[in-house]
Parts: sequence; structure tokens; C-alpha cells
Amino acid sequence: MLAAACGGQAFTTGSGDAGNGHATIDASGDGSSTIDGSSDAIADAASDTGSSADAVTISDGPSDGGDGAADGGPGDVFVPDVIEEPPPHCGGAFECVPAVPPGWSGPYELYAAASASPPCSSNFAGPAYDGNGDLSAKVAECGCTCGMGTVACSTPTLSFYSQQLPTSGTCTTANHCEDVAMVAAVCKYIPASAGCPALMGSDFSMSAGSSVLIDGGCPPTPSQAVMPYSWGLTSRACVSSLAPGQADCTAGSVCAPEPAAPFGTALCISQSGNVPCPTTGYTALQVFYGGVDDQRTCSTCICSPTNGSSCSATVSVSTSTNGTCSTNTVEYVAPVSCEPVQQPGDYRVAVTPSGGCTASTVSAIGAATPTGPTTFCCLP
Repeated sequence: MLAAACGGQAFTTGSGDAGNGHATIDASGDGSSTIDGSSDAIADAASDTGSSADAVTISDGPSDGGDGAADGGPGDVFVPDVIEEPPPHCGGAFECVPAVPPGWSGPYELYAAASASPPCSSNFAGPAYDGNGDLSAKVAECGCTCGMGTVACSTPTLSFYSQQLPTSGTCTTANHCEDVAMVAAVCKYIPASAGCPALMGSDFSMSAGSSVLIDGGCPPTPSQAVMPYSWGLTSRACVSSLAPGQADCTAGSVCAPEPAAPFGTALCISQSGNVPCPTTGYTALQVFYGGVDDQRTCSTCICSPTNGSSCSATVSVSTSTNGTCSTNTVEYVAPVSCEPVQQPGDYRVAVTPSGGCTASTVSAIGAATPTGPTTFCCLP
């Protein structure tokens, strides 16, 4: 029990229920010891109370008007297990401030700076809230390259036609003999004249299509660097172990302890979420956060299998007929359209791939977003 008299009637406080924070008040003065009513004694009493109070953490709930932690404050509100009544005279280390509006909690002393948060000052207990502000998160650094790959090309099929004067140089279905599938780089004896027995001894022509890209690709090699995010501010809010009361303050005001350095000079109120401040009284807005949703990454790295890749083919025709392609060789560049050729003879198709893969352009996507906002509104 703590008994105090501050320029007025003596009063005592007792340990309230830790769940509701109510204090038991004895204003009769019977058997009560007293403390000199000077401002120094008031500060000492408040300091002793703050240092001896045990921490009790509760979730937000409806305000019962006794613990100063209204619904909507920090997600975990520190409430001392002994709530002391404020002095009947507000002075010295105490000041008259606007009462906490409905839906808000406080008043708090609030620290916000780049350095680590200090312990709560002597007239406050806690901390009631620890958070961060001024999030800094650089976008991801992205790259994309293509490794060694392959390009696959088709091998043109050879089509043969018979020719009889005066229709030489015409290749139609009427004089078509046969189509011969080829394997690239393999010499093959082709007696296409056998496909046109009625035209034995006639001249022959050949047609061949182009070699086209049928497959190809390179393994993509993405690179990604995501630098750690950082906070420019750390914050701490501490709640007084003295229940806010009017004392000798004017209507609509309560007596509360003054913050001490390095905490800010103005008292603040709080509410969970990012919400606007009241229009009067506690009007200076500050929002702090409890976490980060980091979605920074890079777009997908892709290596195109066709960009910059191509195929070409040549058809070699020799007068040899033993599959050696060794005699009197004539070379045709595909595509070939109804060209007179040696028949029968040895044929070989050479396919040449060229080019490679092109890496896609990648860019940084996503962002780091602060989460778990808590609004503090301070006296200006």
C-alpha cells in the first residue's frame, strides 16, 4: 500500500485486480501515513511506484475506465499490477493534459529515434509498445544470361520428277516420281528413276524445301540480390502506473506525469491500425509498425529458343552410285525448286545451325511493405 498527500486530503491505494487494473482508494485518512505535499515528494512517490510495479500484458479489450488502456491501443498493452491514483494537486513532475478520447489508450511517453529505445523513465512503467518506422528497402538487383545451348534443324525431304521434252523444267503431280526422306550428313544412293518406270531414260528434276528450326534452347541463368531492409526509427511507448484522474485540472483534462528525456516532451495516445488523429488535443500523428511483408524479387529469366537462331541446308549430288558421294559432285543450296539433277546418283544433305539464344529482359518487382501499424497521436 502507498499513502500520499499532495497538498490536499490524504489517500491510499491498494493492489487492484491485475485483470482490470482498478485501484482501491481510501480517502478517509484513517491510519494513513502521509508524504510531504511538495512536488519533489510527488515525483519520488511516482518513481517508486513505477519501479516496483510488475508487468501484466493483456490483449486489447473494451475500456473499463480504470486502467487507462482503452480499446484500440497497442496490440499488447502493458498494465502495472498496481494502479496508483494521481496526486490531488497537479504540479511539479505532473501536468494537466486533455483526457484520453474514447477508443484510444494512454497517455504515453513516446520515444522515436534512429538509436535503440531506452528504458522507460521513472514516472512510467512498461514498455507498453515497441515498434519501428521509416522503412528503407532497396529494390531487388536482377540479371539474366543464357548458358550454352543447342539448335535443332529439320532435314529437307527430296522430291523427284521426270522430265520429257518439251515439258522439261515442270514439276507437277503428273510427273512426280517419289519423295525421299534424308538423314543429315549421310550419303544415300537414290535411284529415283525406278519410281517412274514408264519414263526410264528421261531427264529428272529435284525439289527440296528449306531447313527450319525445330528445337533449340539454352539454360537460363538468373541472378538476384535482395538487400536486407532497415528501419530508420525505433519507437517505444511507456504507460504511467498512475491512473489518469482530473485532480485539480479543469474539466476535460487529467493529471499525468511529464515525459522525461530522451523521450519526447509531449504525451501521446494510441490506437491499433493506421487511423487519423482526433481533431483537437492529441493531433500530431506518428505511425509505427510491428513487421514487414517483403515481396521483393525479380521477373522470370527466360532464354528464347528462336531469337537469333536459324538453319540452312545444302544438297550434294554425285554421279557415283555406291553411297560414297565421291564423283562429280554438284551442290545445291536449299530451297531447291525443280532443278535438273543427275539420276540415279548419290545424294547427301548437310544442315547448318547458326545463332543462339537471347536472354529476356528482367526487372525488379514487388516491394517491402510495413505491417501491423499502430497510430500514436501526440500533443502538438
